[in-house]
Amino acid sequence: MAKTRQLPGDPDSNWNKQDDDQAWKDAVKQAADIVDSIDNAPEEIADKAMDFFESVRTGAVSIGETIEKTRRVSEKQQKALDNWEAGVNRWLENHHD
Repeated sequence: MAKTRQLPGDPDSNWNKQDDDQAWKDAVKQAADIVDSIDNAPEEIADKAMDFFESVRTGAVSIGETIEKTRRVSEKQQKALDNWEAGVNRWLENHHD
């Protein structure tokens, strides 16, 4: 049986507001770190990955602002951040010629 996410207010929930607070704060930091990685990428990599970096940067800023405003991170938002971070890291690690 698939594990369901427990939410505040569920009688059998072990949901912890402190964990939820940390999750959105971590996601906001992750979004900022993605933007910083793009902004500080070596010029030759940034030029090659310009379209990708611009798209990811726009998305990371937008999602980071939304998460900070709502103080919640959805599974889809977290997955997007994780995928963007992995993609940026691959460019930075593998395209340094």
